[in-house]
Amino acid sequence: MFKVNKLTDYATLLLVNMAGNTDVNFSAKVLATNTGLTLATVGKILKILVLNKILISHQGSQGGYRLARAPEAISVADIILAMEGRKGIIECVHDADNCDLKATCPVRDPWQKINLAVYQVLEGMSLSDMLR
Repeated sequence: MFKVNKLTDYATLLLVNMAGNTDVNFSAKVLATNTGLTLATVGKILKILVLNKILISHQGSQGGYRLARAPEAISVADIILAMEGRKGIIECVHDADNCDLKATCPVRDPWQKINLAVYQVLEGMSLSDMLR
């Protein structure tokens, strides 16, 4: 079954926590306390999310992290892409050149349709939806 890694799951948890109060700058320490994650794990995830423009960071005494876009504009697909890169249900969906059977494979097209359907569900699910 399609599976996201643990850091992606934790990133979603952090982002949903932040989506509940979009006008606040969250420190890594507060997010760790709110979610029960370690400060080291939270710090690692925050850096990745800032690099991928899901979050913005502010320096200074009132600094911290906040969503780069409204919760409705950040999809679960955006989070997975930021944390794990482009994924497919099976390898040949994104890397057909790595398959010895690509010319004669009867299941490649159906797998691509399944992958597209899963992606559309993830793209259609926003942080706001996850918060409800």
